[in-house]
Amino acid sequence: MPSKDQGSGHLNVKLGALITIVIGVIVGTVLVIAIFYRSGSFSIVAQSQGIGEIKVQFDKSQVSLSDVLDSLLAEQPGSAVDFEKRRRLISNILQTHGFYYIPSDDAVAALRRMKETKTTREFMHAMRSLLYDLTGPFSRPDTFIEAPDGRLLQALEDLYDRNPSSPLAVALWEMNLNVKGIFNPRTVNASIQVDKSLAERVAATCNGSPLLQKIGIVQLEVKGDGPQPTIKVFIQKPRMCETIKPQDMLAGKETTIWISESDMNNLIISKEMVGNSGVRAKVLPQAMTLVGE
Repeated sequence: MPSKDQGSGHLNVKLGALITIVIGVIVGTVLVIAIFYRSGSFSIVAQSQGIGEIKVQFDKSQVSLSDVLDSLLAEQPGSAVDFEKRRRLISNILQTHGFYYIPSDDAVAALRRMKETKTTREFMHAMRSLLYDLTGPFSRPDTFIEAPDGRLLQALEDLYDRNPSSPLAVALWEMNLNVKGIFNPRTVNASIQVDKSLAERVAATCNGSPLLQKIGIVQLEVKGDGPQPTIKVFIQKPRMCETIKPQDMLAGKETTIWISESDMNNLIISKEMVGNSGVRAKVLPQAMTLVGE
């Protein structure tokens, strides 16, 4: 008959085999193994491909999950796995159970993949509230300064189509009525040159320019405090030349506009002002529908 100690030893071996737990696999092989070597003692080994291995020994018969995480993240003298790698390893393990470290790229990626369902609806509404309130990662002014393109305008158009009387749509409408804020008229820098083939009050610019089919109020750039010469032309004719992008225009890059000889005579004070590259001016573009003949 086996002794009591022998039975206990066999039982510990069996328990050790039974409680070998594989938590999950992510970014190569990530696993946590808990093994009882003797009564009241066990160790945890966390491994990840490309990161290394963390091994922690516990002499207690029971530990909390918080104790386990603290021990795994604690500095271990002589270990090849530094703190950042340790945190990444633990993060990989938790991700297999739907937990993400914030801030991290993985958490952002998980939010991008999220679909609205019955269980996620309240959370997604709370996330949108951060945007509405312009708080957290959506604080002013960086949120829209970092916008890479005009997709936000499509979202505003969706809002207008579905709820044209929403507070945001109404505020934009009032700003447009008062020509304020983002609707405030803006000038662009231009080199004004003569084209004798153009009719009076008709101007030309590069093909594809946002200034085409717009009224241009041209004001000459001259030194002095007196009134500045101004003319109004219809920028109608396209020319084969380098097109300046709208964002470059608003950043100050100069575009070229050709006007008739008669309009140039009305714009300049003296012919000596016209150089080989024309004259410099500020042009205020406006939609045809907003400007009377």
